[in-house]
Amino acid sequence: MQRAPSLTEQAYHLLRQEILARRLRAGDRLVERTLAERLRLSKTPIREAIARLERDGLVVIVPSQGAVVRRLTLAEVKDVLECRQALDSFAARRAAERIQPLDAAELERILAEAERERVGGSPAQYREHDIGFHARIREMAGNSTLLKVMEGLESQVRLVMSSTTGLPGRMEASMREHREILKALRARDPEAAARAASDHVARMLEAVERYWPAIERGEV
Repeated sequence: MQRAPSLTEQAYHLLRQEILARRLRAGDRLVERTLAERLRLSKTPIREAIARLERDGLVVIVPSQGAVVRRLTLAEVKDVLECRQALDSFAARRAAERIQPLDAAELERILAEAERERVGGSPAQYREHDIGFHARIREMAGNSTLLKVMEGLESQVRLVMSSTTGLPGRMEASMREHREILKALRARDPEAAARAASDHVARMLEAVERYWPAIERGEV
């Protein structure tokens, strides 16, 4: 029988989702009393959830302000994406050596669902399929340490992606790049797969740098 989530876990997941969906935006204060009233919880689970979000890198404690949603600098975004670039390139290379027909079919299904969300104009739902596509490739790589390292980066990667998926033209470009990755995987070409995965993150970083002033102002 599955254990019901604790009040702290409920508060954590609710607040984490609001941050990643940008309903709580960078710089917003997390006031325990206000959040407790809105979520209909006591202040204790809210306080514990905020502490966990701070450990995840989604929240920072600012003197005289308290807990606020973290505002990433461009340098921090670059750091996160460079780590992801190296890990996803490795994952794609390994996955190309191990891919089976059922794996390719599952990746194709994920991309088909992502395309429906892209056409429907839903960046948040598209982002979930995007994340799922890369997560499946990492699983296919068969390296447990890789999965643990990415788990540690997950919240920060999601925080970056919450600001990048909706950039002008980015979903369309992302779909093309995903297709290139899948093409290389189907061909069982490790070098092409690694290169396509690396290029995908590089294009994302280029878009971030191009639109960074607008991202900082919260305009995209």
